[in-house]
Amino acid sequence: MTKSTRGRPPAGTQPTRAVALTQLLRRPVIHPDGHSVGRVLDVVAKRSDGPTLWVTGTLVGLDDKQVLVPTEQFTVLPSPSPVLGS
Repeated sequence: MTKSTRGRPPAGTQPTRAVALTQLLRRPVIHPDGHSVGRVLDVVAKRSDGPTLWVTGTLVGLDDKQVLVPTEQFTVLPSPSPVLGS
């Protein structure tokens, strides 16, 4: 028998506040020291049992590269830009 995870994040992740994916796209990504390192190009998400999507990572454009950043390595702030974890 399996437990329902409806309304809860996938195992091993921490619940956070809800954020509209459209609020993340094209936002600058800020390094912990304060300088901009790129922009959010896309978001990787996992569907739970219900309609909720849980963000598992972001695709960040860094100069001429694209880097997948797992959720454990970034924080979305109420300010205009997400900040990379140290």
